[in-house]
Amino acid sequence: MFDFENLEGMSVEPPEFFGFGKIDNSYGFVENTDPRYDENTFIKVTPEEHQQLFEEQSEGKQIVCYEGKVFTAEPDRYYLDDNGEYLKRTDEELAKLKANQRKTQFLNTFFKIGDYGYYRKIPKGYSTAMDSLNCAMNALNAEITEFPAGTFIFYKEPDFTQPEQCTEDWLIANQIKSDVMSADEFKKLYTTAVIAWNTTEH
Repeated sequence: MFDFENLEGMSVEPPEFFGFGKIDNSYGFVENTDPRYDENTFIKVTPEEHQQLFEEQSEGKQIVCYEGKVFTAEPDRYYLDDNGEYLKRTDEELAKLKANQRKTQFLNTFFKIGDYGYYRKIPKGYSTAMDSLNCAMNALNAEITEFPAGTFIFYKEPDFTQPEQCTEDWLIANQIKSDVMSADEFKKLYTTAVIAWNTTEH
């Protein structure tokens, strides 16, 4: 944001107003002196409104143009259709979109290992999930006969329609720690994990 009153060595007058409208294939602001400005296609915005819109955008809101007005709204409430026009999602549509976004984020972080539960794709201290399980297999080959309880941590799948269940705090509070695991039990876990890992996007 320019400070029009404190540009050292320059005499710059603030624009009388801005216009918000289509610029190429997207929406944006232009000053009233910009040759692209067209009063028939751009919505007039005062410098004060312009500054307020950007302040609200910095707080995570989305600047949109809808029904001849420029304002900010919660992210994803409005979207551009194929014709480049803003449309408004219903509460049901927005809730479904948010749930799908949470599911995508979850599946980018975890993968399911059969009935054991979900396992982190990048456990703390390891480069990948298989790196951690390979280290366990190496320890087993070094004549460890069993793994103590809590060696492996799995997670429940949350209800993606419930934002509070898609937080790290909820996942940790509902995590599943492995019981004491024998060598044969771990080999079963390992085989199941390899199959799941090889059929999962990373």
